[in-house]
Parts: sequence; C-alpha cells; structure tokens
Amino acid sequence: APFAPRPHWGKVFVTDPAELAARYPRHADFAALLRHLDPTGTFRTELLDRHFPR
Repeated sequence: APFAPRPHWGKVFVTDPAELAARYPRHADFAALLRHLDPTGTFRTELLDRHFPR
C-alpha cells in the first residue's frame, strides 16, 4: 500500500475502480478512447464495465 502499485491488467486484481483511476493519470483519456473506438460497446468486457463505466 505505501508504494501505490498499479496492477497488471492481465492478472486478477481486486483494486477498487476509484482507487485504480487515481493511480493512472490518464485514466480519463483512456476511457474517452474506449468510447470513441467502441461507441456501441461491442468489445466491452466485465472488467472494462467495472473500471471504465460508459
């Protein structure tokens, strides 16, 4: 906890979505990119829905 690590996206992790967003300075930019590249949500997954709500 004192080091504020970022989880590996290919591994199982239980970091709270709000805490995860705070650890990535460009989290909002990536969320916008997701909406731009997949506006209908065709390629969304449960993980994306949890950490990058529409």
